[in-house]
Amino acid sequence: ETCKHIHSEATLFRYISLNKKYSLTYCEALDFRNKVSSLVVNKGTQLALNLTMNDKAQDMTILAGVHALNLSHCENVTDVSALGGVTTLDLSHCNVTDVSALGGVTTLDLSHCNVTDVSALGGVTTLNLSHCENVADVSALGGVTNLYLSGCPGITDVSALGGVTSLYLSRSGITDVSALGGVTNLYIYDCTGITDVSALGGVTTLYLSNCPGITDVSALGGLRSLYLFDCPGITDVSALGGVTTLNIFCC
Repeated sequence: ETCKHIHSEATLFRYISLNKKYSLTYCEALDFRNKVSSLVVNKGTQLALNLTMNDKAQDMTILAGVHALNLSHCENVTDVSALGGVTTLDLSHCNVTDVSALGGVTTLDLSHCNVTDVSALGGVTTLNLSHCENVADVSALGGVTNLYLSGCPGITDVSALGGVTSLYLSRSGITDVSALGGVTNLYIYDCTGITDVSALGGVTTLYLSNCPGITDVSALGGLRSLYLFDCPGITDVSALGGVTTLNIFCC
C-alpha cells in the first residue's frame, strides 16, 4: 500500500495509529524531513518504515532510530553513514558506494549497488550483494551467516567463505570451491568455470544448476539433499544412492 492519500501531518498520524508498519512510498505531498522526523521521534526503535522509490528521501540522519528501513530505489540516497544502528536495512538499487558504517546492521540488502569495498561488513548476519558488479574482495565476509553473491563477476576467490552457513553463488568468475566444504547450504548457479566439486562432500544441502563443467559427483554421496539441474556433463550418478533427497533434472 502506498500513501498518495496522505497530504498532511494530521493524516499521517491517523494512518500511523492504525498500522504497525508504515509505507511512505510515493509520498510526494509530505515535507519529508519534518514529517518523517516526527514519526521517528514518536515511534523510536520499534519503527519499520518503507520509503521505497521516495524521491525526497535524502537526509538519512533523521532515520537513525528506525528499526527496519526499506530505501529500495531511492536514487537520491548516497550517504548512509547515519544508518549503522538500523537492524534491517534495504538499500537495493540506491546510489550508495560507501558502506563502511553499516557493519552493525543485522540484515543488509545492497543488491544492485555500486559498492566496491565490503570489508566492514563481516559482522552482518544476512548480506545480499547480488549484482554488485564492482565487488571483488569478499575475504572479510567469512563470518556472515547468509551471503548472496549472485551476479558478481568480479568475485573469483571464495576461499575465506568456508564458515558461511548459507551461500548463494551465480554468474561469477569462481573456479575453485575447494574451501566451501564446511558450508551448510550451498547454491551454485551458472558458474561455468567450476569443474571440481570433490571437496563438497560435507555440505548438507547442495544445489548445482547450469554448471556444464562438472562431470564427477562421486564425492557427493553423503549429502542430505542434492539438486542437479542442467548439468549435462554429469552422466554417472551411481555413487549418489545414499543421498536422502536427490533431484536430477536435465542432466
